[in-house]
Amino acid sequence: MGHHLDFLVPDDCEVLIDAKARVRLAAAAMTMPAIPRVAVEIRLAAGQSQVDLQQCFLRSAGDFPRLAAYCQAKAAERPDWVPVAHYCRDLADPGQAFGESVTELYLEHDLLETGETPSAPALFVDLPGDPASARALALETARRLQGAALPGTGTAIGRIFDACRGDAFVSHIGCMTGRTVPGVRINVKGIRPAALEPFLKECGWPGDSRRGSALFDFAVGGCDRVTLAFDIVGALLPNFGVECFFDHQPAEDPAWRRMLRLLTADGLCAADKGDAFQTIPATITPAGWTGAWPTDMAVGAMLGSDREFTSYARRAVHLKIVDGMGGSRSAKAYYGAGYLTIAPLTDPEHRRWRPTLAAPAPRRSVRADHVALADPADRAIAHGVEYLLQTQRQSGLWREFPVPSGISDNWVSGFIGTQLVATGDPRGRAAAEEALDRLLTRQRPDSGWAYNEDHPTDSDSTAWILRLMRSLGRLEEPAARRAIAFVRAHVQPSGGIVSFRERQPVADVAKLPDESSLAGWMAVHDCVTAGAAPFGGPAVADYLLANEADGAWRAYWWVHDAFASALAVEALLASDHAAKPEWRARVQRRATGWIEEALASERCEYFDLAFAVRALIGTDPEAAKDALVAAAAARMLADQAEDGSWRPSARMRVPWHAAMPDSMTVETVAYDRQAGFTTAAVIATLAMLRDGRMP
Repeated sequence: MGHHLDFLVPDDCEVLIDAKARVRLAAAAMTMPAIPRVAVEIRLAAGQSQVDLQQCFLRSAGDFPRLAAYCQAKAAERPDWVPVAHYCRDLADPGQAFGESVTELYLEHDLLETGETPSAPALFVDLPGDPASARALALETARRLQGAALPGTGTAIGRIFDACRGDAFVSHIGCMTGRTVPGVRINVKGIRPAALEPFLKECGWPGDSRRGSALFDFAVGGCDRVTLAFDIVGALLPNFGVECFFDHQPAEDPAWRRMLRLLTADGLCAADKGDAFQTIPATITPAGWTGAWPTDMAVGAMLGSDREFTSYARRAVHLKIVDGMGGSRSAKAYYGAGYLTIAPLTDPEHRRWRPTLAAPAPRRSVRADHVALADPADRAIAHGVEYLLQTQRQSGLWREFPVPSGISDNWVSGFIGTQLVATGDPRGRAAAEEALDRLLTRQRPDSGWAYNEDHPTDSDSTAWILRLMRSLGRLEEPAARRAIAFVRAHVQPSGGIVSFRERQPVADVAKLPDESSLAGWMAVHDCVTAGAAPFGGPAVADYLLANEADGAWRAYWWVHDAFASALAVEALLASDHAAKPEWRARVQRRATGWIEEALASERCEYFDLAFAVRALIGTDPEAAKDALVAAAAARMLADQAEDGSWRPSARMRVPWHAAMPDSMTVETVAYDRQAGFTTAAVIATLAMLRDGRMP
């Protein structure tokens, strides 16, 4: 691995990896097999310079025989390597039944600041999905690597397995064979916040459960998912680690910056280290590399497809916060590195490189109930609900629409939760309740909510969370009353509603200078007004009636007008203007045209189609029985993906601002990449048609 060091460690990151740490990394890399699938572990506190190195071996890549030979050679020189060597030998031996379910193994080398020769590495393996098989492998791994401590260790491992309920499962076991205190580490994935304290009690964790719950809640609220790490040395220790994973890299997701900033405020991270870590990710190609390109990478590229080439990737992997003995707390950051295959013609965005340890795991409590349903609409709705439950974060929220200033969770969760309730599926309702419980903890002092936790509050986000509260029958709660007052403060004399009332908070997020205009961001728009109409008072309906243009309402934040128009129809149907035939007839004609256009397209935009159908049946309930609406429903049913989603098609428009990359000169259009908005809109529309309900 020595010749990969220049790729692994950037020249300009001495604040993270100083010269002495680089020497230790180089010495370790020179003895490791040339399998460039590694991770670097960095202490984030000021004055801490220890940097450790991990290497990942995959059965699917044929790594295990090389791993066994490497460990055997080490064991011939170092007795402390013998248990690791024997374990890896048996994993690689096709004649051994032991460990055949292990797909990945990590060796973690502790490179001490004292410069001492590293002891035998810690060894981590993934466990199979079946709980009984996982338990058996975990116990056998502990027995083989740390047999002397097995009686108490085995009991503690068993209690953790027994405590796993719902989505929680044990994903990895680690054995720190070479450390002064040779412990076992158990990683648990998928625990939901409400399940944590019962889990800790059942597994006999001796720490402060309130403190642990507060740390876990902080973690799940700030990232995409959290893995828990428990230490066992003959018994379960009060140590408590939370590993925080993000689906996007720091340049795409300011949530990294936010969490690092909070860790800095708590004294767990030096500010310069937090800033430097966010610059680590890079993709290194032969064209941009001035040094010698490694021979193995060059040969691999020449022997591969002429439409692909091999590059080297560094990616931020996760942050880890540990509650240690005596109430001490520390933080680490990890980045991974390895080969990345780039196919410019077929995959211009590059194939995603991510360690398997960081990959999302399916929610085990979500059953495929749709397979038992005979009616196609019922089956599609149930399958769509299951997809949305799978994409719901541990926090209870969803995240969609990555844009330069962040990814939405508050606003997105208000929308998706509202649509889930509309399906009538009790599982969807429970998920919506979970989302609302989290959202209520995020209501700001001004009583509003925002696009995400880094953005200023706005009436549109607040209105969608109010819609969620309304759908769940919770508008009488004090939080709702305060939020309604917040929305009404954004109503203008015209009856229209603005998203933002104050310029400066928006300018700060958008990184705009004082002379820049945000007039568009702060103006009245039909899409915002229609969304917030149920909470804005009677003047809002008057505004919407006056601003209807040939059966449509213009969207500012959306590429297509169907979404805004369907919401405007809903508002007018609840007003004194409901019975007026003129606007209804115009909407019917316009919505009919949108539906016909969508059905004629080979690449249907299902988000638009769903809301065009709602606009039509809202103004003409009998249209739900027409052949056109039946054809729209049939098209939606036919094009549902195998995972229960529909192709992302909710197109949010973001007007240009200074925080956008230089390549963006006018605006950007962001899709719901995980198909959350689209899928939620379609299944709610199908449920309305099934149940004969108007929007």
